[in-house]
Amino acid sequence: MTMLAAMAPLHAAAQTNAGAMPPPPADGTFLLTIFLKHDQSKPLPKINQALADQGFYKAFPPPASRSCRGT
Repeated sequence: MTMLAAMAPLHAAAQTNAGAMPPPPADGTFLLTIFLKHDQSKPLPKINQALADQGFYKAFPPPASRSCRGT
């Protein structure tokens, strides 16, 4: 899985210079964008079978969250 991240300030500011970035916000917050890319070499049934073989569905979701759904 490929992951790319980009950070940009959260506030909107008018740009006076087309190439200049606005200053970061005073409170130190930032926006994080993550792009995920699906590995198309594995079809979904094969991925689900691998998860089942590893016991993923027995461990997830955790038992505490299962009770919240009423099951």
